Amino acid sequence: MTQFRRTLTLAALAALLAVTGLAQDRAPIARAEGRGFPVLRCLHNADLNLTDAQKADIKAILEAARPVLQAAHDKIRADRQKLHADIEAGADKSVLGQDVLDLHADLKAVQAELTSVKEQIASKLTADQKARVGDCLAATRVGQLHEHSFD
Repeated sequence: MTQFRRTLTLAALAALLAVTGLAQDRAPIARAEGRGFPVLRCLHNADLNLTDAQKADIKAILEAARPVLQAAHDKIRADRQKLHADIEAGADKSVLGQDVLDLHADLKAVQAELTSVKEQIASKLTADQKARVGDCLAATRVGQLHEHSFD
């Protein structure tokens, strides 16, 4: 029974340490200085020679996604602040666990929306333009970590 308590205590401590890392507040949408949505950086830097119609289509996609993504990022910020406040207040582990689950679900929702935006943009590009964006993504740190193609 003593070993079970020790294991449970260590697991709870490890979870708390992991949770404090998630509780850090981050900027909703990092811009400039090489941060942000890597596909947008590559669209800008890859010399794609986009047509006016492609530019207008991509702009419309981004404008449609902006309010959805901003609301999702605001929700994530609120989740992180709640998690941090609950940690500081010494809330029960079940409360902290629910905070982590809520944060994780919201992060997955943002990732799904970003994937949708990426797919919509890709549908507007030619095969050569997709290859150039894919090469650009592969050259970035994010592209190397995820190794996803742009197709």
